[in-house]
Order: sequence, then structure tokens, then C-alpha cells
Amino acid sequence: MRRFILSLLIITTIFMGTQGAYSEWALPGGMGGDIIYLSLKEALELALINNFDVQFALYDRLIKDADIDEAKSVYDTVLKLNADYTYDRKEQASSLFGTSSHTGQAGMKLTKKLITGTDVSIDFQNIRESSDSAFSTLNPSYESYTEIKFTQPLLRNFFGMNDWADVKIARIDVRNFSLETLDKIETNLADVEEAYWDLVLSVELVDVEKEMYEKAKEFYEISRKKKKLGTSEITDLLAAEANMATRKTELIIEENTLKTAMNKLRLLINYPNATGILPISTIGITGANVTLLESLKISFEKRRDYKRAKNEIKAKRIKFNMKRNDRWPQLDFEGSLKLNGIERKVKDSMADAFTRENPEYNARVTFSIPLENRSERSAYNKAKHEKAKALLNLKKMEKVILADIDDAVRDVNVNKIKAEERLKIESLQKRKLEEELKQFGFGRSDSDRVIRFQEDLLRAKRLALNALKDYKDSLIELYLKEGIFLEKRGLTVE
Repeated sequence: MRRFILSLLIITTIFMGTQGAYSEWALPGGMGGDIIYLSLKEALELALINNFDVQFALYDRLIKDADIDEAKSVYDTVLKLNADYTYDRKEQASSLFGTSSHTGQAGMKLTKKLITGTDVSIDFQNIRESSDSAFSTLNPSYESYTEIKFTQPLLRNFFGMNDWADVKIARIDVRNFSLETLDKIETNLADVEEAYWDLVLSVELVDVEKEMYEKAKEFYEISRKKKKLGTSEITDLLAAEANMATRKTELIIEENTLKTAMNKLRLLINYPNATGILPISTIGITGANVTLLESLKISFEKRRDYKRAKNEIKAKRIKFNMKRNDRWPQLDFEGSLKLNGIERKVKDSMADAFTRENPEYNARVTFSIPLENRSERSAYNKAKHEKAKALLNLKKMEKVILADIDDAVRDVNVNKIKAEERLKIESLQKRKLEEELKQFGFGRSDSDRVIRFQEDLLRAKRLALNALKDYKDSLIELYLKEGIFLEKRGLTVE
């Protein structure tokens, strides 16, 4: 219910005034219909609720959570009920036994394993017997008894250490799976953000192509007028017309790329109802340079694979202790107390079954040991090597984190510088074209030069936008490698 309400609030917000930079933007040809305008935060929130892969991951986590109860089931209390009836008219060797007898029995039994490893059972039975034998003292007779038994391991599975160790390992396993699930969700949402910035890039590139197409048309009109005045050659007019056709073709190609980007984001946020999706967030440079030491500190604190590696060491240590204990002999102390009563009436016999008038005590010690003990020694050696391997894996993980973060930090800082320089180059190319158009108006330039400068500006704009996209992608990758993508985007997973 909470997820439905959150989804409804997000969708309502989307349609109530989230139209920003692209509110007047028209969809490419063949895509008429409704448009939704999404900020990055809204797209991520929709994906967190609706994305299929995110939902799969959450269901996998719920399925895995059930493993804890399965491990705890060893401590479940089991109730058994029994009832039977026997009518016996078999031929007897002596008439002392009579010719027929009736025996009925009903009862219940509770069994449970305690946290100390003790197996406890409480058994209550009521038996009715009747016979036509002349030597039966009580006919019919009722016997009721209550019996309490326990078995306590003293060496192997010492006071239940292996039983509760299994539960501990299950909890660690579930905790690690939950961390792995969060990593999967984080990766899926990072894919959504990358798709969002791909859409922003496509929208910007379509705008660039539109702008350059308009410039090409303006230049064609100028060339056509100059041809009429006889101040330019036919080749200048043909070049301007070819340039205009080229710009139109490039615009069509970019519009097709935009449709593909829309479809990709729509699939990732699982939002099929709207015909068009347009972003309201703009692509740009945010924040200062990233420092390696700070990123490493965050990574060792937040990375889930590092936490999983440390948890795995705990699990292997527990398993090692279990297998070491399994090498010990089996020494069990068993005890029982039985109280019974035999009366003519059932209520009297049942009352006697709960008094200490007729007790039976039993105590026993059993000892067993496999002489070769090969299976236990083999399991112990495996557990020892698995523990050593887990420690080695943690050391490797630390090295991997150092390399990952070093690469990611450098990529962010380099891409930031690249984007800043590309924006400067775009500004210079724009000024260069403006000056060249003035020269063309005075007859001191030709169409080839103007078209080449237009191409230079177009290439600079594309490179600048792609550099900004590379910067965004490298930031996403850094947040993923630091394990803080969800935190940075203000998202929580229940």
C-alpha cells in the first residue's frame, strides 16, 4: 500500500508543474501524444518502485530471508497425537489368558530441542485393557503414564554449539545476500540514471542539430540572395544547399536516436502510458574535484562487497569451529522419569500419572567414536582451508578497492577538465563562426569556409555535450565503486 501511495504521489507531481527547460519542446515527427516531464530524482523514484529488475531483486531478498526460519526450525516444538484400538481373539495356549481381549490407547507426545542442544520429550499415554480372563485383577483396567526424557550432548555438539552455529551462519548468509541485493538495485538504478542522461544528451543534440539546420537555412538564403545580386558563384549556392540538406539529414538521425533513448528510459522505469518522456534536469558540471584519500575512506566504510568479504570470514570461522568440534567423540548423557498409575477408573489413573508415588528413574551415558574418523577430518581440513581462502579474499578485495577508486577518481577529475575545456572550445568556435559570417557578408569569405566553420562549431558542440555525459557517467561509476549511489541520490530501499 505504501509503495502504491508513493507511486501515485510521484506521478501526480510529474503532471503538476514539473515542466522546466523542455516544457515548450515538441516531440519528433511520428511521436504525437502526451508528454511527461521527469527530473532525475523522479525517474529514479519511479524505477525504484516499478523497475522489473529491482522488483526481482527485492523478491529474491524476501525468499532468502526465509532461510533464517528454516535454520531455526531445528528448535521447533513437535506435537504428536496417537490413538489405536486392538481386539484380540487369537487362540491361546492356556485358558488363563482368556479367549478375547480389548486394548485401547490414546495419548500425545511433545519433543523439542533446546538452545543448549538438549533433546527433550514429554510423553503422556492412557491405556484401557479388558479381558474375559478369570485371572484379571482389574477388569477393565486403566493405565496412565507420563514420561519425561532428555539427551544432552557433552562432547560433539557440546551444549548445542553446532546447532546454533548453523543459525548464525544462516543469518550471515542472509545479511550478505541483502548486501548483494542492494548492490544489484544500485546498479539497476545507475543504469536508469545513465539512460536519463542519455536522453538529456539526445535532447540537447537534437536542439543543436535544429540550431545548425536553421543556420544552414539562413546561410542558404544569404547565398541565394548574393547569387541573385551576382556577388557570389553558383558553386557557393550549391554548397550552401548541400550543407542545408546535410543538416536536415543529421537532424532526422538525431531525432531517431532520441526516440530510442526515450524507449530505453521508459522500459527502465516501467512507465508505458506516456507517449513521450522528456527530462527537466540539465547536464552540467557539479562539485569540486574528487580526492583519492576521501574516496578511499568512504569506500572502505560503505562498499558492500567489502562488508560481505568480512562477513564471509566470520561465517568461515564459525564453520571451522563446528567442524573442529565434529572430530570429538559422541558422549551423551540421557535421563528419564516415568510416573504411572493403574486403576479401575480412568480419572484415578490419570491423577496417579502426575504424582510421584510410582516413579521410574533412568540415567545412561553413551559413548561412540569412529576409529578412523575420516569424514570428520576431511570436513575439518576443508573448513580450515576455506577460512584461509576467505582471509586471502579480503586482502585481494582491499587491493581491488584501491585500484578501482584510483581509476574512478582520476576518471572523474579528467572528465571534469575535459568537459570544461570542451565548453571553452565551443564558445571559441561560436565566436569564430560569427566573425566569419560577418566577413562573408562583406564579400571577404566564401561558402566553403563558412560551411567548414559551421562544421567546426557543430563538432565542438557535440564534443562538449559528450564530454559532459562522460563526466556524469564517471561520477555514477565512482558512486557505485564507493557504494554510495543510493545515498547520493537520496534513495532508500525497504
